[in-house]
Amino acid sequence: MSAQVGSSIELLRSGEQALSQSKWQEASDLFKKAFDADPSQWRAIQGLSISLFWLGRREDAWVLAQESHRRAPHDEDNVANLRDIAQATGHEDELRQILTTVEPIHAEAESVHASEKKVVPTEPCALGERLLGSEKWNDSIPYFLKAIDEDAGESRAWGGIGIACYRQGWSNAARAFFEMAVRMNPSDEDAVFNWAESAPEGTSDRDLAMTLDSMGVRRELREKAIEARPR
Repeated sequence: MSAQVGSSIELLRSGEQALSQSKWQEASDLFKKAFDADPSQWRAIQGLSISLFWLGRREDAWVLAQESHRRAPHDEDNVANLRDIAQATGHEDELRQILTTVEPIHAEAESVHASEKKVVPTEPCALGERLLGSEKWNDSIPYFLKAIDEDAGESRAWGGIGIACYRQGWSNAARAFFEMAVRMNPSDEDAVFNWAESAPEGTSDRDLAMTLDSMGVRRELREKAIEARPR
């Protein structure tokens, strides 16, 4: 998990608290920061849509509500939020179309046993990232592994497995996958931040810098990642 992802969770919680207190602008700002820190965080999109709705930016709220629902179509709050905003903005016809045509995000990851066919995504890494966005940590791993089978140098896939492991509390495994991501692509900022943040407590900045240097990470990126990691 990158420094951005870690801070995103705290920003999200603060945004939800502000939302519960009807502090719409404060909530909006916090949800924006949470999304910037972790673009896979669909709950930040959901919170931002609600905040903007109450700030009077209802068309913007409708667009964001659709995106949040697309990322997590089975979430009851997502469906309710989409419906409420659609009704308030006159988008009922679009709402009906969305609810009848949208496919569950995880459907591409399931075998269709009844017809003895298997749906195979054309971009397994992208599907894995979509599953991460829906907080389906374990479900995402097979697709990242498939991406690695197709291209062992795909740093996004190595990093994706790392995030899935980290979110499930498998810290050692996560760190190993983050390291592979960095080695595959030392310029991958997410991979570098993830690796630095997952360092064991007590690891010195000097040790981190030396290891990142040995993996070919440029100085500027090394310094940014080390500075951003939790203390």
